[in-house]
Amino acid sequence: MRYDRGIRLLVSIFYIVQTILYMAIVLYTPALALVIVTGLNVWISVFSVGLVCIFYTALGGMKAVMWTDVFQVGIMFIGLFAIIIKGSVDHGGFGNIWKIMYDNDRIHFWDLEPDPRSVTRRT
Repeated sequence: MRYDRGIRLLVSIFYIVQTILYMAIVLYTPALALVIVTGLNVWISVFSVGLVCIFYTALGGMKAVMWTDVFQVGIMFIGLFAIIIKGSVDHGGFGNIWKIMYDNDRIHFWDLEPDPRSVTRRT
């Protein structure tokens, strides 16, 4: 083995704790929204959200999870385009944004410097 037993055990414990904390956040966030909308008890809401997720995944399988992911990606793209459109409207259109980038020397399409020590910083 590459690492001894103690290191593997320690990393496994860290991973288990991280996964439990992640699952707590993933369950609590929609449950909190449900509490605000319906006025249910927090524990009942967390339990019901967990049950819905378990049954949705178990009954629908990976196909259901895949379609949920597709739906979420669609929402993210809609949000991205909404931000781009709102930002361009607020700053005078794409032409004005392009002019601002040109005036501040931010347009460097073909400057592909692979050297990490390069003094040119792109932010």
